[in-house]
Amino acid sequence: MLLSKCMQNAFWTKDSSALNARSKHPPQVLRARCIRHGSLRCSSMKFPFVKAKTASSLQQKLDDTRQKLEAARKELGTLKKEVNAARKRLGKNKGVGPMIDEGRAFMSIRFLRGKGLEIGALHRPTPTADGVVTKYYDYLSAEDNLARCPELAADGNELVHVDYVGDGEKLELIPDDSLDHLIANHMLEHCQDVISTLKVFMSKLKQGGHLFITLPDKRYSFDFNRPITPYEHLVKDHQEGPAQSLYDHYLDVHRHNAIKGVGSNTMTKELLTREEVHALPHLDIHFHVWTQFDMLEMFMRLKADFGFLWEFEGLLRNGHEVIMVLKKEEVEVWDRAEPDSKAVRQER
Repeated sequence: MLLSKCMQNAFWTKDSSALNARSKHPPQVLRARCIRHGSLRCSSMKFPFVKAKTASSLQQKLDDTRQKLEAARKELGTLKKEVNAARKRLGKNKGVGPMIDEGRAFMSIRFLRGKGLEIGALHRPTPTADGVVTKYYDYLSAEDNLARCPELAADGNELVHVDYVGDGEKLELIPDDSLDHLIANHMLEHCQDVISTLKVFMSKLKQGGHLFITLPDKRYSFDFNRPITPYEHLVKDHQEGPAQSLYDHYLDVHRHNAIKGVGSNTMTKELLTREEVHALPHLDIHFHVWTQFDMLEMFMRLKADFGFLWEFEGLLRNGHEVIMVLKKEEVEVWDRAEPDSKAVRQER
């Protein structure tokens, strides 16, 4: 209350003697109390005031913020140039939509470096920054893919040259710890044993490498009316083997999608028996479906339950899909205020 009264008097009175006269407190008491609160100088009657040291500190913070803003602007300008260059490279092929390809381009240019691999790129390879080298892995050659999907050629698209023909869930032709990045767009939902596939992916990445994954959000696809794949189901497929649930997946897809003629080019409207399904050389369906929330929950729980050494670097909702970029690293936990201290433990 004293400080408030003091401020009021200081605002209306220019003469310190008048202020002292109007106060019931002696001048020395009033001056001491005001100075102690750090908001008024009764001796010179300057109000409000900012200490010189405080002003210098604020100016330094402002200068630092301006420098960071300028650096961010330059980085954004570089990203825009690389995205525009990626757009030109994409121009010859027709995708689902330009925004989908631009979203992938933005995330890949931001995070992917070095030499890596993309699985199942077909006619829509992920655009990357200049200097980044990506080879292509598929279970069919480009010629066989064209024979399987002739509509791609009819639309005037060009398929990427397949450098490795093999099983994308095993990557048997790729040495361990050899990749700076690994791209798998709309692939995991086609894998019966998701956990085993992710273990393979992580084993092929170098320490510090990036896993670039996109998954369709079932709410925006032909899978919209299918039940979400529970996390516990993924664990069971991994522990007991995916064969035990293969026919159940087939029935789920047939019930919701195949009778409408969508969802797979290996499905037929006629219902196959369990034996016929197990005899198929390849069943190209969405074995699993998720929403954005379920995807995040799955990756977080896999890290906790199976010890995957990944950290989320980037996440983008990109139209009907979700892009996730994970970095292979083991975070050391230590007191970063003490640079000379050692890590007390490693987070897993």
